[in-house]
Amino acid sequence: MSISCPPNKVYSDDDLYNDLSVTANTKTLLLSYATEYDIKKSTGRNPDTSANAGMLTETALNSIIENITKAKIIPTIPDNATRADKDNFDKAQQTLKNNIKAEYEFYYCRYIFCLNNLFTNIGRSANTNDYTSNKKDIDDKITTYLNYTKQYNQKLNDLIRIINKLNITISSNNTQTTQTLTTSDAELDKLIADLKEHNDKLSGKNTVANLRKDMVKYTEEKGRYTDNLLKMYSVLNIVALGLLVYVYKSAS
Repeated sequence: MSISCPPNKVYSDDDLYNDLSVTANTKTLLLSYATEYDIKKSTGRNPDTSANAGMLTETALNSIIENITKAKIIPTIPDNATRADKDNFDKAQQTLKNNIKAEYEFYYCRYIFCLNNLFTNIGRSANTNDYTSNKKDIDDKITTYLNYTKQYNQKLNDLIRIINKLNITISSNNTQTTQTLTTSDAELDKLIADLKEHNDKLSGKNTVANLRKDMVKYTEEKGRYTDNLLKMYSVLNIVALGLLVYVYKSAS
């Protein structure tokens, strides 16, 4: 199942400011269980001096998974299931799959939109004529989209780590599931590593200057900085390959 974003979609400030929980049932949102850890320096996040600065700690992730389990987010089926039990189970799994896809897509599409606008305005800042005429507008947009990009990166980091932890928890209780999810686990591990790399780039010192250097590195051959640099981030779409596999296998 692929992740698709509306083509040429423009998100307003309200669109970017409002969280998915504003319009959705928070009981079905995985990120709603991480709300108490939204502040980066919360006790549930690794300190700035850590290699995983700002990321949810293992203790926090374990607590989140425990709460998700208690809320019965993951469908289960009785040992001696009837045909009706199996039908209800299939429907519940399909609903869960759709909910997770919608939650990921909500943040992923906004992340890509903000990245695109961030790179566009960093590119404008390198254009002497444009920057001289529109310095304040360009600087304001860089600041705005950099902040939004950081926020959405953290949300994607949290969401993927929660899903990965949930995947591990389910797999540890089912030998057959562990075997069938090997590829998915590897994909999720790669996605976590890539999102962490993005977080490091967005949160480090001289962020704009370093991103501009990345733009130059990735655009020397073709000269189209936005499209080419976004390819660097397109690995995020591997979630379409492995993110939801466990939903079908979790209660096998």
